Amino acid sequence: RRAKVRGPARRDKNFVKMFASLQLLVVAVAACAAAAPATAAVRVMRVPYEAPDGEALEGYLAYDARAAQRRAPLPVVVVVPDWDGVNAYEQERAVKFAADFGVAAFAADIYGADKHAVADDERGALAGRFRSPEGLARLQAGVDRVRALPELVDAARVVLVGYCFGGSLVLNYAVTGGDVLGVVSYHGGLRGRAAYDNGTAITAEVLVHSGGDDDALSAVHELEHDLTRAGTRFEVQRYSGVVHSFTDWDAVPGSAFARYSPRADGLSWSSTRAFVERVFTRAAGAPRSTRPTGADAEP
Repeated sequence: RRAKVRGPARRDKNFVKMFASLQLLVVAVAACAAAAPATAAVRVMRVPYEAPDGEALEGYLAYDARAAQRRAPLPVVVVVPDWDGVNAYEQERAVKFAADFGVAAFAADIYGADKHAVADDERGALAGRFRSPEGLARLQAGVDRVRALPELVDAARVVLVGYCFGGSLVLNYAVTGGDVLGVVSYHGGLRGRAAYDNGTAITAEVLVHSGGDDDALSAVHELEHDLTRAGTRFEVQRYSGVVHSFTDWDAVPGSAFARYSPRADGLSWSSTRAFVERVFTRAAGAPRSTRPTGADAEP
């Protein structure tokens, strides 16, 4: 029969168990603490506003509370949704922009407050309807709404970041003379965009992230041609072997058309951060020039 462990030996055994449990607890707490800083200081809220035609819209605002406490207005990143509308993806991106960039991030509503969960069979019709002057007007309404938060945001420092349908919309906003510092287009359709009018001044700097197996090279060349004629700063970054929706975490694995790419997502995020910081820093320190030459040229 097995002898019972008594006295110091039993206490030592119990101590070992307790110490092991404490180690696991410390590891778990440390893991939570390591994950927390990304969103711990971010505050979020829903922001109602109206479209030019009176339809109710509802955006999603996220901002770095620590940065806001410094009593300096925050620069703004307006997130323009893909063809699904303002759903969890855009909200997560807004929180990530606020946490990583130290900005106020506003997910703008294009479809309507009652269309944040768009059915599969509605997406094409809605995207087609709002890839138009009506969509640009609704985007402008979102920009105006977030600019109307003077105690929180710096209305002069605004950049638009659009995904898919939103990527097309921000490009159209830029080439039609939209008044923001910059636009970033992620896998936005380059064909079918608004035609550039030679008389339009493109004041927004442009950054395009494009899958190498998504956009046709001729469409990229046409965009570059228009932006060059306009004399604006621009960058086009292509990712080899990458198809559409490469930043969408939920894109169907194995799809030949739309597939998430961790490599392209990570590289484009770093590039966007550098672009946004550069544009905001330049705007805070000196007047913008749409035709950089000499000492004003981009390093």
